[in-house]
Amino acid sequence: MYVHLACKCIASEFSFVIKKCNSEGAKKLLENLNAAAKAGNCQICMWILERRLSEDFGRHVYIKTNVVSENKNVNVEITAKEAGVLRKQIIAKFDRF
Repeated sequence: MYVHLACKCIASEFSFVIKKCNSEGAKKLLENLNAAAKAGNCQICMWILERRLSEDFGRHVYIKTNVVSENKNVNVEITAKEAGVLRKQIIAKFDRF
């Protein structure tokens, strides 16, 4: 039990150190970005921020979709001879996509 608690403590401390290093790195990049912007060049800092901290600084792509669904329940009787024809028609519709 003591070993398990020690591992949790070490993992928690490790996670904290990693998050702290990432935040310090981001702060430094943002400072450099401000200095580079004043000098007229900020491309590399923006590139690093977009890739290292993509959740905060990356591009977010949103796709707007308008989906309309209509369900119709109809009871249909199909004979065995018609089933083959219908199967081919359904497969042909899927082949178009």
